[in-house]
Amino acid sequence: MPRNRMKEYYCEYYFTSEDTITDRIKSLLSKIKERKNILRLVFFGETTNEKYEAELTVILELVRVHFGANYPLVSYIAQPVLGAAEFSMEVHYMDETLRTLESQFKTWEGVRYLVLRSELHKTVMIGGVRGGTLAASVRDQSDEIFRKIGAVLKQEGFEINHITRQWNYIGEITEFEGEVQNYQAFNDSRSLFYDQTNWEMTGYPAATGIGMSCAGVIVDLIATRLLSDSAEVKAIDNPLQIAAHSYSQEVLFGKEDERLNHRSTPKFERAKTICSDDGYTCFISGTAAIRGEASLENTNIRRQTLLTIENINYLISHDNHRKQGIELQKEAGIACVRVYVKNPEDYEHVRKEVSHHWKQIPALYVNADVCRDELLVEIEGVASVLYRRRI
Repeated sequence: MPRNRMKEYYCEYYFTSEDTITDRIKSLLSKIKERKNILRLVFFGETTNEKYEAELTVILELVRVHFGANYPLVSYIAQPVLGAAEFSMEVHYMDETLRTLESQFKTWEGVRYLVLRSELHKTVMIGGVRGGTLAASVRDQSDEIFRKIGAVLKQEGFEINHITRQWNYIGEITEFEGEVQNYQAFNDSRSLFYDQTNWEMTGYPAATGIGMSCAGVIVDLIATRLLSDSAEVKAIDNPLQIAAHSYSQEVLFGKEDERLNHRSTPKFERAKTICSDDGYTCFISGTAAIRGEASLENTNIRRQTLLTIENINYLISHDNHRKQGIELQKEAGIACVRVYVKNPEDYEHVRKEVSHHWKQIPALYVNADVCRDELLVEIEGVASVLYRRRI
């Protein structure tokens, strides 16, 4: 396999139904066959505001014991797992062909992060960034999180527009604090942070904005700075959907932040790609049953799931890439997906459609509120293909 394939990592999912948080984490960690090259662990499970901090402490202690000083990045997301298991761990590995990459875990301003470096690019991965207290408003937590992220990026010589993929977890995402919707408060804070740089050349990051079952805001991200002209980072649009950052005010909710003169749109692209002459990875943003900027309303879960899958399949299609200046020698294939289901009773309907369309693909199904009340399912993922060439 070529050295510069640009496939830094892949992920696997592990599940458990042990009773206590300690037994759950020990069970999950015991399932990992190879301790080397692991970059990030993301834990998913049902919890409460009262339990979260104590459970996170247990998770961090057990991960440190298991891996030693260079333990992976850790995030704990309050989203109940759907299906037979009650708790899950998503493991991100470094590709076996990239063992020679320089890698180093660091801490800056209380944020732990990972730096990867190759001849083509330098990557910063940050996991589990939170505000100081769950009692603070979404706006204050978000402002603090972005200040921390900005400090880490600056420390590593990155600009804010080097952010390639971002995961945004927002407790009670569609609820209001006074006149301010929680998701809107997060979007306003993100926009103020992003306004410090220029995104015209690269486009915004791929992103997911999704709910959690307890309060708080958590952000994970990947930032990529290219070191060679043989690699490229490119935003991918979907003609079936209006770009989220171009939404009208009609689909946004709540009172605007006084620091802005409007309600800020969600600043993300439908997908973001990292490409070299012989390798291609596509980060697919959280995608739902939206055409144009309008949700598919007054319909059942099967129809919403099918439309979401159609949106993703067209997004990563040969035809869509060709229209945007990328010629794929073969169709990009889905490597893994996360599926967020609003109502637990809809799980089997969603799983049936997803497994039918993307057979034998690693998938995680969790219960989470989607960013609009009428949306019942959201899907994100990673796609890849071995070769590409420019038109």
